[in-house]
Order: sequence, then structure tokens, then C-alpha cells
Amino acid sequence: MYEPKIRIISGREPQFYAERRLANKSTRLVDAVKNLKGVRLEIRRYCLYVTGSTYPHKEKLLKLKFKWDWKKKRWYKAMTFTSA
Repeated sequence: MYEPKIRIISGREPQFYAERRLANKSTRLVDAVKNLKGVRLEIRRYCLYVTGSTYPHKEKLLKLKFKWDWKKKRWYKAMTFTSA
């Protein structure tokens, strides 16, 4: 079975905890993307980025409301969460 790569990138310690909460709040979205074959998922600040072989999954990413960043050649989705 294909094992996707997921990275959480942070620069500062308080930011790390916010990103961790964000990752916990968006698990359904992450689960939907991580099952796509040939893609990588990154959580950076408050965005989810999808890179790799994404063209075969274009329709699914559009359905999940991801947007295409034509400059960086990757899909992204800005995430929001409520603090507990």
C-alpha cells in the first residue's frame, strides 16, 4: 500500500501548537487527501499544500475546494479554526 508523506512545518514554538491544533481540526480533509496516490501533503502555517502528481486528482481537489497556485505549481487551501 502507498504511504503518503505528510509534513508539519513550523518556525516558532507557539506557531507549532497552533498548527498542531489546525491539523487535529482538519483531519477529515487530511484523510481525504492523504489517500490520493502520488501526492504529498504539507501543513505550513495555516494552509494545506498538495504537491506531487496531482493532475489525475484535479477534480477531487477542486471538489474539496483547493485552489491552484500557478506560480508555485501546487494546490493549497487556507484553513481556519476556533481556539478552544
